[in-house]
Amino acid sequence: MTFRVRRLERRGHAERIDNPSDGRSYLIRLTPDGRKLLNKARPRFRSYAEAVEARLGGPKTTALRESLIELRQAIDEELAAAARPHRGPRIASGVGTPPCRMNERGSR
Repeated sequence: MTFRVRRLERRGHAERIDNPSDGRSYLIRLTPDGRKLLNKARPRFRSYAEAVEARLGGPKTTALRESLIELRQAIDEELAAAARPHRGPRIASGVGTPPCRMNERGSR
């Protein structure tokens, strides 16, 4: 994320401002040039997105959108679980592969 923000800053499209709620962080806002670029890019992006949706069809697009929502929720849950002490990735019963056992040399 930091890399992308720095790139936007170097190009003059975004700037960091102090976060009034938390002095340890920054807020990012578009510069006037960044807003111009976004306003120019948004219609082009939308036309590409609509073309892809038309090619895939409504049912497939809906299924993909729902799957991406589920994927994001699962990732968020795993990150939250990993942030708690002594917790690692969870494997739901019957889903995924169980951890493999390694010998002392790191071989299976």
